Amino acid sequence: MFDAGPDAWVFERNATTGTWTQTRLDGDLRAIFDDLNETETGSQRVTLPAADLMRRLERDLMASVFRWTGHFPEKTRALVRDLAKRAEALKQGYPATAEDDAIVSVTTFVTSLAMNFVHRGAYFPETPTSPAAAEPAAGGAAATPESPPGPTSST
Repeated sequence: MFDAGPDAWVFERNATTGTWTQTRLDGDLRAIFDDLNETETGSQRVTLPAADLMRRLERDLMASVFRWTGHFPEKTRALVRDLAKRAEALKQGYPATAEDDAIVSVTTFVTSLAMNFVHRGAYFPETPTSPAAAEPAAGGAAATPESPPGPTSST
């Protein structure tokens, strides 16, 4: 069985050009930390890296997410590490005074992804669950502007 895994790609369609582009959960990560950054302004604001927070939470998330969802700790570790890498690449941060809110948001996000995996077999509901589902049938057409291409390797 094809495992989407935390490195699976999500496809987004550009409404203007109609082309599909590969993204991960970049939009979700931006939404979490943009919301936190909107709550505080001022020149004395201290911003902390989101990736460091995620790495710090990794151990607690592994245990708690398993306890409440059944999502295996090694999968949660890979998921959190992938999210931390993406947050780092996107240069996401949060105000130091909003750390409690950041912890709640990251925990909720990781838990919801874990629940998707436990109940649907994939982190993303729209991800095909087998390589065959991602490939056109013999003689079939390739992905159309209405449907994204199948998953690709993230390496």
